[in-house]
Formats: sequence, structure tokens, C-alpha cells
Amino acid sequence: MDVFSLFLLILSLFLVLLGVKALLPKRLQSGFCVLCSAVSLSWITLLLLLWLGRFENRVLLALLMGTSVTGIFYLADAKLERLRFFRLPFFLTLLLLAYALVSEIVDGKVVMLIAGLWVLFLTIFAYRNNKSIKNVVDRIVACCKRW
Repeated sequence: MDVFSLFLLILSLFLVLLGVKALLPKRLQSGFCVLCSAVSLSWITLLLLLWLGRFENRVLLALLMGTSVTGIFYLADAKLERLRFFRLPFFLTLLLLAYALVSEIVDGKVVMLIAGLWVLFLTIFAYRNNKSIKNVVDRIVACCKRW
């Protein structure tokens, strides 16, 4: 599949899903992003084709997966305000999962790094009410503040 075919696939899925969304009850429509769904369905399809040996362009696949990783990150960031402190380990975990799906190989050092990062962040979070720790937590949360 070339880039043009991929864009046609995303466009087609977008239009079909736009119609599907119109058929959904109003309460379900607000939680359904047509663009996100079209992109996700595209990379899921390409991933399956990759695993079946019928698709080889890992760059296109990785780009699409990266958009989903970013989308999931921002969705969680908006919905889970109390857990914004965990942005870094959460993002790196999503990135590792996407990488593992594309590469089928995961470096144990990376897994250990992310696991250690989760332990560190969970420990800091557990002591977030301590005055000196609170300053660190506040600075980490403010790292991505939209001014």
C-alpha cells in the first residue's frame, strides 16, 4: 500500500464512520471521534497485514500509531485531571506498546526503565502532601500547562 492508497483508506473510513455516527444515539455521539476511529482502524488493518506478511511499510504504520498514541494521551490528560502527574510514564508506556506492536521486539532495558519510572512516580505521588515533595509534583504537573 502506498501513501495515496492509505489516504484514500482513511478518507473512506472517515466518510463511512461519519454516517455511522449520525445513526448513533445522541449520548454516544459525543464520545465518538470519527477521525480517531478512521486512523485507528487504518493502522489496525495495516498491523494485521504486516503480521500476515502482506504489508511492509513500517514507517507509515508507525506514523499512524503515533497519532493514536498522542490522541489517547491527550484524551486521558483531559479526562483524568487528577492523574496528570503521571503524564511521562503513561506516554512512554503507550509509546512502548506501539513500538512493540510494530517491531515485535522489545528491549528489556526499556521495560525496566519504564517500570522503574512508574515506581518512582507512584512513590513521589504517595508522598505528594509532603511540603518538599509537593513542589516537585507541582512542577511536573505544570510541565505541560497550557498557558
